[in-house]
Amino acid sequence: MNSSVNHVCRSLAVELGPHGITVNCICPGYVLTEMGAATRTAEMVAALDVVKAAGYALGCLTNNVADAPIGPAAVPDVIARFDVVVESAKVGVRKPEPRFYEIACDLLGVMPAACVYLDDL
Repeated sequence: MNSSVNHVCRSLAVELGPHGITVNCICPGYVLTEMGAATRTAEMVAALDVVKAAGYALGCLTNNVADAPIGPAAVPDVIARFDVVVESAKVGVRKPEPRFYEIACDLLGVMPAACVYLDDL
């Protein structure tokens, strides 16, 4: 497991431990699967619909791997709300590389200074 995934995994283990949730840091796929299982789809859809109705463009930026068992396809109702979906496996760069965010801005036709970035972690 690479060091950034290991760091995130250990951070999640520390944060979730007091809530009785055990995180298996040996397999990063396990962590991602567990995170996907906890997706609150209805709440996310409602929030995205409010933002979209207010006239904002929406982009989803995801660090993924080409053969991951989860990803944008795992939450189609959520992903359908975004104007663009930028997948690291497809564009060849990942968060936090600046180029990843630039690609999203280019696809959305917006300047970075006019954006708000929200992360799920």
